[in-house]
This record gives sequence, structure tokens and C-alpha cells, in this order.
Amino acid sequence: DLVGTVPFLSSSSFVGGWGNEGDEAPIEKINFSKVTLTPHRNWVVGALSKDLLRQTSVDVENLIKNKLLERHAEMIDAAAYAGTGANGQPTGILKTAGITTIAGAANGAAITWKNIVALETAVNSNNANKGRMAYATNAKVVGELKTVEKTTGSGRFLTEDGKTLNGYPMEWSNIVPSNLTKGSGANLSALIFGNWQDLVVGQWGGIDIVIDPFTAARKAEIIMTLNAWNDVKVVEPK
Repeated sequence: DLVGTVPFLSSSSFVGGWGNEGDEAPIEKINFSKVTLTPHRNWVVGALSKDLLRQTSVDVENLIKNKLLERHAEMIDAAAYAGTGANGQPTGILKTAGITTIAGAANGAAITWKNIVALETAVNSNNANKGRMAYATNAKVVGELKTVEKTTGSGRFLTEDGKTLNGYPMEWSNIVPSNLTKGSGANLSALIFGNWQDLVVGQWGGIDIVIDPFTAARKAEIIMTLNAWNDVKVVEPK
């Protein structure tokens, strides 16, 4: 139920200092930066025939409505992970400027324990290890993590339960891209680590669904249109 544009602030930190008796402490100023949530319209449109309604005892209209809602939810997740910031899309994590990238190799690389720990180190180096720290990736990477040993012959794998990684929670969704490219590498996957409280998803009003039995009446079809207004922002890219 947001109204208008909504600002979120991030800032630098105070330095402080030590001194002797009588020393004058300097006054510090910290810098604030602002990210703004702005409504982006997204839609899903579907149709069902009145013939179908008459040929089944299942509540098809409600089934289609749920399918529209499921697709809307997937679109929000996709925007949060990898929204391009173009053509009306919000800017997702993988496209947000200022986020540290851990490079495996020039063309992508097989995942290693060193890469996994390097993600944590990158966050810790910015004193940003707070809030809800977790890894996120897709099913392909989770499968790989279960088969790669931390060290050869150790019998200990990068993840053994598919739910934790390097001592932190790990969630997977196939919405996390597995079709990335780097150099000559293709079909690469993302592994993301950070404080998920710093990923903000905004919604303006409720989800609007219009059921239209008129526009396609000559074809005996009912058109169902979902509209929603959302935005995604990474408040603390560091």
C-alpha cells in the first residue's frame, strides 16, 4: 500500500578517535545516499473459453486466476534477482552497481570452496555482515555443491544437506539465472550472498484483476487481466 515514491537511505560510518586530555574532538559528517522506490507496472493476461467452463466440473476460472498470481510472483522474484532496469523493469541484484563480484575466471569457472568463502569475505570486508545473511542460487548449483569435495579425498562436500552453505542458510530457486555469459563461457549460474533485509520489494496498492466477459464475447472467451505496481531496490549494495 505504498503511495508516491519511497526513499531509502544508506550511509557511511563515523570514524571517532582517541586523544589526550584537553584535545579537541573534530566534528564529523557522514554521507548519505538515497535510493528511491518507484512504481513499475507489470501485467499478466490470460483467457479461457466458455466452452471449457461448460465441459468441466473444476473451478477453471479460479484455477486461471491462481496461475496469473503465480506468474506475477515469479516475475517479482525474477526482477529481484536479475531485473535489467530497462523497458520498465526494476533493477535486480545482479544488475545493481556497487555490488562486489567474485570472479571465478575470465570465462566462468567450476565452483570451489575458495569462491564460496570469498563471497562471505567480500561482505565482511565492508562490515556488512548483519541482518539475514544467506546464499541464494539455483538447483543446478545446489546439485553441483553436493558432489564437489571441499578438499580432494576428504569425503566432505561443499553442502551436504542442500540447505546450508559455509554455515549460513542457503535457498534455491530456478528463477536465479542459469543462462549467464562471461567471456566465451555460456549457461553460467549465479551464486549470491548478502543481507537479504537490504533487498526491498515495494508494492503500490493491491493486485488488480479484471475479469472481462465482453471484449472477446464473439469468440465466447473471458479475458482475465492482472495488473500490479512494484519496485525492487538493493538498499546497501556493499
